[in-house]
Amino acid sequence: MRGCDTYSQPFRTFVFCLAFALALPLTLWGCSNDEFAGEQHVESDQYEFPTGVDGKVGKVTEKNGIRSMIVNASAYTDRPVETKKYAVGIAAWGDKLIPGMKAIAVSRDLIPLGLGHNAEVIIRGLSGKYHVLDKMNKRWEHKIDIFFGDDLSLAKKWGKRKIVISWSMPKS
Repeated sequence: MRGCDTYSQPFRTFVFCLAFALALPLTLWGCSNDEFAGEQHVESDQYEFPTGVDGKVGKVTEKNGIRSMIVNASAYTDRPVETKKYAVGIAAWGDKLIPGMKAIAVSRDLIPLGLGHNAEVIIRGLSGKYHVLDKMNKRWEHKIDIFFGDDLSLAKKWGKRKIVISWSMPKS
């Protein structure tokens, strides 16, 4: 018996590709989404989305200066149909939104709770810290929109769900 020579070339290729396909996601899983080369960066193929939470939307808890709240969360992209035609890629506070940024928009009722411009937010179930860079229309309450850049399929995969966000209270 001569080892690998007993298997056909297509079978060996299949086994190699299968091993690679299984090893790559496991390798990437260990990588951090926090910051990549100085830029905030999100790998769309690394998401393991949270399934949602039970509880009343809008309920705020606070412990050791960290506030947490259950909110409704949806997704948005930088497509012109989802934003103002004259300001594609420009957030409400004037920030330029770039695909790959970890950015969110907040409903205006959350701003007085400490979620103003550039506040750092942790979204339970997602890695890294997100920054508040955009505001939503006045009609929304207890809601965030997560920026998915130009990845419409990932934004649709996220859909709408109830999640928990946490943030530090600004120092007075």
